[in-house]
Formats: sequence, C-alpha cells, structure tokens
Amino acid sequence: MGDLFKKLSLKRTTLHAENILEDEDSALYYCSNKDILHNVIKPNLEMDVFKCPFPINSLGAPMGFIYSTANDLCKYLSSYMCEHPFMSQAMIDRMYEPVWRFANESGYALGWGTRQKESHIIIEHGGGFSGVSAYVCMVPSERIGVVVVSNHDETPSQKICNAVLDTLLKHFD
Repeated sequence: MGDLFKKLSLKRTTLHAENILEDEDSALYYCSNKDILHNVIKPNLEMDVFKCPFPINSLGAPMGFIYSTANDLCKYLSSYMCEHPFMSQAMIDRMYEPVWRFANESGYALGWGTRQKESHIIIEHGGGFSGVSAYVCMVPSERIGVVVVSNHDETPSQKICNAVLDTLLKHFD
C-alpha cells in the first residue's frame, strides 16, 4: 500500500494510527452514542455530542482502517479516471464488474458498490467507526468523483455524497 500512496502522492494517507496521532493538524472525533464510550466528555452541554477517542481498530485494520484526508481521497478517485490511470483500464474495469448483483440494479464488485442511475454507472464505497463517517462515489464515464469525510459517526455521508453527485449529474443529462 505504501508504494501506491507514494505513486499517487497521497502524503496524508497511512495505515498507521501513530502517524495521525503525531499530526498536529488532525481533527478531534465525536459521536452521539455515549454508551459505546468509556470516558465520556461532552464538549458542549447544549448538544448531544460526545468527544470520542481516536478511532483505532487493530482487529479491523486488515479490512480497511486507512487514515486519509478529503484531498488525498480526491486524488485517489481521480487516479481511476485520469488519462493514464495507476493500473490498466482492463484491471479497473474488472474491479468495477459486480461479483454479486442485487435485484435493484446494484451490486458488489471488488471493494466497490455499483449501481446504475439512469444511464450512469456509479461506483461507490463507504465506511465508518465510532467518531468517523466517510463515503466516496464516482461516475467514471463522466469523470466525476465526490468525497465526504466527517469526524462525527452520525453524519449522513452517503446521503450527502449522493445529493452532491445528483446535482453534478444534472449537468450531463
């Protein structure tokens, strides 16, 4: 992964939590469910938001847990849609091909959700954990990508991502 991060100039993307903990420009994390927390800190008594510990999941790390920024994730999505992608177009097309299809024209490909909306194929992926929520989606045929990251686990990242994408796609219909 490190070589890919370097090749794509993802300077603030890492698999190592300690790199983020040392970064003075990292965000604090918040959640609304105090039952999952041991040391509850409520930064604002008027709100039902609690300061959440830094999200680390060593058991879940092999499945994901890549620490990144919105800017780096935009570079990553762009790398799939640029004139010279970081891997062959045949390999990318294969990654987008669903290995499992659902009844509503959506499916699951190699690490990506896929769905069709009108004439557009949408490729998407999301994730979350206590204190974080993220969603990315792209329409490679139109070279459109959207990234939503949040330091609050109840942010409706997928809804926001889809709303932005819908707005952008209106210019192509």
